[in-house]
Amino acid sequence: MGLRIGTEKFYKYFEAFGYLSKTGIDLPSERMGIWHSTFNQVELAVSAFGQTFTVTPIQHIAAVAAVANGGYLVTPHVMKGTVDDYGKIMETYKADPKRQVISNKTSETVVGYMQGGVENGGSSRNAYVKGYSVAAKTGTSVKTDIRTQTDETKYIASCVAFAPADDPQIAVMVLVDEPV
Repeated sequence: MGLRIGTEKFYKYFEAFGYLSKTGIDLPSERMGIWHSTFNQVELAVSAFGQTFTVTPIQHIAAVAAVANGGYLVTPHVMKGTVDDYGKIMETYKADPKRQVISNKTSETVVGYMQGGVENGGSSRNAYVKGYSVAAKTGTSVKTDIRTQTDETKYIASCVAFAPADDPQIAVMVLVDEPV
């Protein structure tokens, strides 16, 4: 699939979803992931299924939230705002869209697939919550740097989810570093 998309388009979307920049979250010392210094067909072949580069959890949840909210990438916030000692609002934070990464129609299609993975016994079936429409996607990534250094294979397992799938109000990411 990655080869059909091609290096230029893959890179364009990787950047558009915010993986090549900081999110701007209202927390100190945000870091960025690590991306290839060159990006050719070999890197594309493994990057297309999530290997050989790193992203931060906040970059990833922001990208997933863009899928959830009609394709719009927004700056994530931990706080709604700040108040002074007297309860006066000093500053507020809004989820203003930075840009539209994918169309609303594409967003709906991907959300449908993610919801199906939960409801139809797919790899995201454990994200099922009775009474809620949940959309989720699992992922497994090899820690390539460890394998290169020690010839030992270690993994990071993850699941991103949001609910309700048709009107997202919450997004969650679960990471398990080196599950046994």
